Formats: sequence, C-alpha cells, structure tokens
Amino acid sequence: MDKSEQVARFLRILTQIGGGLFIGPNEPEIPPMGDEYKVRMSRLFAKRDEMSKQIRTELSQFPPEQLEQSFGTDGKTLSEDAKQFVARYRKEVEVTFGRLKPWYSAPLFGTKQLADFEHWAKHEFLSLDEVVWLSVGFEPEQQFVASIKEFDQRGSRQKADEVTTYMSRHRETIRRKFDPYDQRNKPKFGELFTWLNEVNLTVHSGFYDLVSRKAATAGKGSQPDLTNKNDGKLDGRERASLVKLIAAMAIDAYGFDPTEKRSDIPNEIEGISDRLGLNLTSKTIRKYLREGSEKLPEDWKPE
Repeated sequence: MDKSEQVARFLRILTQIGGGLFIGPNEPEIPPMGDEYKVRMSRLFAKRDEMSKQIRTELSQFPPEQLEQSFGTDGKTLSEDAKQFVARYRKEVEVTFGRLKPWYSAPLFGTKQLADFEHWAKHEFLSLDEVVWLSVGFEPEQQFVASIKEFDQRGSRQKADEVTTYMSRHRETIRRKFDPYDQRNKPKFGELFTWLNEVNLTVHSGFYDLVSRKAATAGKGSQPDLTNKNDGKLDGRERASLVKLIAAMAIDAYGFDPTEKRSDIPNEIEGISDRLGLNLTSKTIRKYLREGSEKLPEDWKPE
C-alpha cells in the first residue's frame, strides 16, 4: 500500500467513524452568528482536528498488512479489532458532538442544513426569514425560524441563549429595513445588495456572493464595488484567504490597528483607490478589514 492509498483509506475510515465530521475544510467558514458562537465553533473545530489527528496517528501504527486485513478499501471494518476501534471512536464522537444544537452540528458535520446557495440562486425573490437564515449560511428550515420566536407553538416563552438572542436581533435589523409593517414584503436583490454594503452587515460569504450575482443579473439598485462576474465566484476558503491578505497588507504597510474603533486607514485606502481609478468606498474597505482582522489569533496585539 503506497502513501496515497494509505491517506485515502484513512479518510474512508474516518468517514465510517464520523460521517462528514472529518472531511470538512481545514479552515471552515464559521457562520456569522455572534462572537460567543464563533468562539465555541472554533473550539469545536479544534476538538474535531485533535480527534482526527489522534485517529490518524493510531491508524498509522497499524502495519500495512494488518491495515488491509482490518479495513476494506471503502473503509469498512473487516476484523473484530477494527470493529472495536471504530466503535470506540464513534462513542467518542457521540459524547463530544452528539448533543449539539443544529447550528453547531451542521457546520461540523456538513449536513444539508447548511445553505445550498446554488439552489437559492434560481429563485427570483427571498422571503424575510429566507434572507435571515441564508445570510448566516443555513437553510431557512422551520426549526430555525421557530427557534428565535418569543413563544413556542404551545404559547410558552422560549428561553433565549446567545445564538437565539443574536439571531433575533439580526432578524429585527433586516425586518425594520425591508418589512417594517410586517406585510410580508420581499426585498429586491439590488436593494438588498446595496443595503448590505451601506450598513456593513456581517453575512456569510456565500450569501453575499448570491445577492451580488442576482443584483448584477437583475440590473437593479446601485452596485458599489461589484467585481467582474466573468472572473468566477470565490468559495468560502478563497474569500477567507482574501480578507486575511487584505488585513495583513493594511496592518503591515499602513499601520492599521484593528483594535481602534474608528481608524483613518480605510479612508486613506479609499483615497488611494480613487487616485487609481478604482471604485471602493471606505465602508466596503472597513467591511473586509474587519473580516480579515477577525482571523487574527486571539492573543494578537499591535506592535
């Protein structure tokens, strides 16, 4: 068994243990649902990576012949020892990740509760609740919609945690802009795109891309800083890398300090872009600098 086949078999075994848990990206995009959510998701992903490394380390200690005798090419168990190995780690996965609420488990396991932006790109409009949940990267399922209502179906007041509180405020922000009188108004994509840029609302990169493409196609509303759509869209990892690059350049070359509440650097970069004939607003620059700065290590401090 050569190295590439060993790596592939390890991945199939990991899939048998944790389903989609161990096959996600190394730098996943965490749904923007508040600071506390981000911290907890970062810790959960760290636990996932630690467990994945532990399993791979243990598998690497199998002699090649024993590995082939214990696990098939599809990763399924062939021996009693292999069954015990998989059962032991499945139990660990269940203990560590088995009782999480769906907004934690969906990003970890890559479930169908994550937003299918290509599907929603075929729609001509979105409802308020569709905008609310797609904007943070989730399908607008009824359980999500119901989770942030003040009362449940039985009329009992629901207990709010950090996520439901954040999402309730997030929904109210969007409602007051597009449906202030609760008439089930549906925002036009052009209006939505313009507003997202004006207020620098933090949204999932897939949603931002969806809205910007639909706004460009419809030709409605102003479209500040709309990139050339022939260049192809950025996926979550590419966008994460791009905002990191922007923040790194601003910090190193211009002395940008993310801890300052109102830095002048975005205005300076806006002036530079204007001189170069590039249409960039300081609001958009601040948006990307904020996103990139959020990727800095927790113990980072300006020099």
